[in-house]
Amino acid sequence: MLLEDESLIATSRKLIGKEIRKARMRRFTETEFSSILGYSQQHISRIERGVSPVRIDLFLEICLLLEVSPHSIIEKCLSEAISFTK
Repeated sequence: MLLEDESLIATSRKLIGKEIRKARMRRFTETEFSSILGYSQQHISRIERGVSPVRIDLFLEICLLLEVSPHSIIEKCLSEAISFTK
């Protein structure tokens, strides 16, 4: 199964973090963003760098705050992850 491949999981985590960071930078500093969400700046940074996975509830909250579709982020990341595995 594709998702059992640890490198694909790590790549997906990094791609999702990259997309969150790009959207966040259009509206907020990392400090503002983490404060609004109620998480430490370090935690948000780790998500954006792909070091820590983002929980689904936090991912949806982030998407609402940034006014981006969760579907668009996932679709873009899946597309990039699939091309990574080829």
